[in-house]
Amino acid sequence: MDAKMLDLVNKLATCQAKCNHCFNSCLKEKDIEMMKGCIKLDKDCSEICGIALSYLTSESSFTKEILQLCAAICQRCAHECGQH
Repeated sequence: MDAKMLDLVNKLATCQAKCNHCFNSCLKEKDIEMMKGCIKLDKDCSEICGIALSYLTSESSFTKEILQLCAAICQRCAHECGQH
């Protein structure tokens, strides 16, 4: 695994962990209904990061498309989490 790929693996794993942390933190809020959008995005982001890791490390021919989707979901999630 080259340095660029290893860096991406680390970023995906870190993002997944942060999304899981945010997801759990949102569930502890008094007004969970208000956090519903953030919770859903955290879950989506965490899952797509895991999928992207799997595709990347298995050298799938669909890796590029999965990473593009992952980036889009991560950006939307970061925007939503930044509001809280």
